[in-house]
Amino acid sequence: MDAGKGISHLLWELVDVDTRSDLRFVEQGADQLETYLAALGPVIVAEHLNGLDGKTVSIEGFGSHGPAMMDLIAERGGKVVSISTLSGSVSNSDGLDPGDPESVG
Repeated sequence: MDAGKGISHLLWELVDVDTRSDLRFVEQGADQLETYLAALGPVIVAEHLNGLDGKTVSIEGFGSHGPAMMDLIAERGGKVVSISTLSGSVSNSDGLDPGDPESVG
């Protein structure tokens, strides 16, 4: 797999092999799946290493997968309290909400 290409092109190959309707990706759907999977990996690792329920979490780097990662952490009982990128950082001890710009402003 070419890291620069992502996995969308690989997902399209599945359409020819598996004819189940749930594997029929539209281009945007494949991109959303790729974003979800990119977010899911680190969350699953954190969950298995230390658990997330009741924990506070900081995210370093916040690309297109960041909001999905925040949702997945919250679903597992964690709370994202800070995010940092090359451009700067934001924190809120009450937690950050990707759907609420006021929480990160």
